[in-house]
Amino acid sequence: GNRSVGVNVTVASGSSELTVSGLGRPSSEYVVNVQPSWNTTTWIHDKTPDSFIMSFGASAPPSATADWFLIEKK
Repeated sequence: GNRSVGVNVTVASGSSELTVSGLGRPSSEYVVNVQPSWNTTTWIHDKTPDSFIMSFGASAPPSATADWFLIEKK
């Protein structure tokens, strides 16, 4: 399919980034939307066909999670 999702993905307490890997996409031409469970800014970088890194402006609190979805460019 042209979509992938991550739901309630654990983000380590104190962490300011999370790597998602194992995507197996044909290219790095995709869009990622991230919704963390705490109030912070987010951005995506180092996209490859198999992985991306999401970064957070405020470090993760205890029990932090993030939901994300990816949609490929057609």
